[in-house]
Amino acid sequence: MKKNIRAKRLFASVHSRLDGLRTVAAATIFSMVVSAFSPAAIMAATGGGEYDLTITGTTVNGLSVQVDGTGFGVPFVGQFSQHDVQVNWGDGNVDDTSVLEFVDLSHGNVKNFSGPWHNTHDYEAGGTYTIIAKLYHATPPGAESSGEATASVQVTVSESSPQCSDTTDNDGDQLVDLADPGCANAEDNDETDPVTPTPTPTPTPTPTPTPQCSDTTDNDGDQLVDEQDPGCSAPDDDDETDPVDPTPTPTPTPSPTPTPQCSDTTDNDGDQLVDSEDPGCSNPDDDDETDLVDPTPTPTPQCSDGEDNDADELIDSDDPGCSAPDDDDETDPVDPTPTPTPTPSPTPTPQCSDGEDNDDDGEVDLDDLGCDSDEDDDETDPVDPTPTPTPTPTPTPTTECSDGVDNDDDELVDMDDPGCTGTDDDNEDNGDGPGPTPTPTPTPEPTPTPTPTPGGGGSSPTPTPTPRGGANGPPGRGPGVPTGVPAGSVPQPRVLGVSTEETPFVCSTEYLKKFIKYGAKNDPEEVKKLQEFLNKNLGLSLAVTGVYDKATRDAVMEFQKKYWEQVLLPWVPYGLPNAQTPTGYVYKTTKRWINLLECPDLNMPLPTLP
Repeated sequence: MKKNIRAKRLFASVHSRLDGLRTVAAATIFSMVVSAFSPAAIMAATGGGEYDLTITGTTVNGLSVQVDGTGFGVPFVGQFSQHDVQVNWGDGNVDDTSVLEFVDLSHGNVKNFSGPWHNTHDYEAGGTYTIIAKLYHATPPGAESSGEATASVQVTVSESSPQCSDTTDNDGDQLVDLADPGCANAEDNDETDPVTPTPTPTPTPTPTPTPQCSDTTDNDGDQLVDEQDPGCSAPDDDDETDPVDPTPTPTPTPSPTPTPQCSDTTDNDGDQLVDSEDPGCSNPDDDDETDLVDPTPTPTPQCSDGEDNDADELIDSDDPGCSAPDDDDETDPVDPTPTPTPTPSPTPTPQCSDGEDNDDDGEVDLDDLGCDSDEDDDETDPVDPTPTPTPTPTPTPTTECSDGVDNDDDELVDMDDPGCTGTDDDNEDNGDGPGPTPTPTPTPEPTPTPTPTPGGGGSSPTPTPTPRGGANGPPGRGPGVPTGVPAGSVPQPRVLGVSTEETPFVCSTEYLKKFIKYGAKNDPEEVKKLQEFLNKNLGLSLAVTGVYDKATRDAVMEFQKKYWEQVLLPWVPYGLPNAQTPTGYVYKTTKRWINLLECPDLNMPLPTLP
């Protein structure tokens, strides 16, 4: 509504000026005919500012034309001195600068200016011309500018026009046509002043002052200017004094223009980003810090989103399905003849937390003098000006009952050998010399055992303990499990002792209690138990160090392929490429099957997947 009022006021002002123009016969005098005139304000908002330019009138004097107008910018961009008005005269000539009377009214964070402007031009021939004016910033046509204000003028020249109507100062007295005392009427062809005995100087006309309500000046000192002042009823009102109220009320102080959101040092849209750091800000004058909404946001590729998208217990660059961080398909490639997918090399663990003796001084990680913290990647001991030799620690010997070797050649190893009373027993001989000593195996009363069905689609049988005869079991068995158990078979409980009566071992808790992953910070005691189990189950000789190294991970993958139906097959519906793709991750199904092989009587169900 305020813009409409302003346009109406400007239009009224233009008509007031046009009423004062003299109308003369076009055939006999120099004349000006306004055939099309657009005094309404032309505005455009760019870069956070608003610019307004108006052509308020044109004056034609023969072939010379003057155009007048007003303009303002609020808030303006850049420096006040960088603004100007460009005029295209319609005959191929363009003036990039005009006579400006703009006043800088900036205060505080509010930058604005306003005021009148004008420009003149001499045409080479008569005709009708369209004048286009534009307020711009910096270099024309300007990065920030107003719209275009236009006016059409017709310039007509007649050589027979009398001097008193040719709009020319023919006698050089700075008075033209009927304003000259030498002209009796418009048809008078002699502008020479009459000779008088005592000539009186003709006073120079005083230019009409700009009304107080459009001169961009605070005339009554109330800190309000022009139309913002309650004393102004219209732009041509020449008294800005506020009206006297019989019951005066305090004039409210105008609210300061608020600082734009993109320069107020406030997080206006609650995204924890302020001003120029907020993607919603295009420049400091932007008053909307809200982030632009992308109608189709680009999702984060699967290979860099930190998620296990194909449920194979491998994430992003560790997943063989990822070729690069922008790969959006984490599914492992399907090989017609599947081979174990190599696990990507993890980010190297710092030397002071990798469980390795990197400087061969017999000390590992934080026990090493060269380590300041578990992030230290140099285990080398500091150089002592007077070094003393570091004694090499004497390795703890491995006993026959914990070395993974059949020391008495009876085809039974370590704690499966009746000659071992504990892992610290250093004599595996059971007293009968080399070779297996058969022990009469009593025939136990049969106990029905349901035949398990191999798990399809994520299910796997829960083993039921079945007593078996003999003290040591047939040759080649691991800890209570026959070597070469067919896929899907139920593991048998461990039987201890040499009595002819069966006494099944009963577990009171899980053998492995925690998940174990390559490259993670694992529980060393849990890793030791895992290494001992793999040595017994797979007949390996892994070093029982408590460190989940590559050799231990490879053994886990061998174990997973051996018991693929119970360990890998349940994961196929959740993204594992096939049941022959080991992960090396002692996770839900792998941990469960190790516990069941060690402790069948736990009767552990298949855990919830994924």
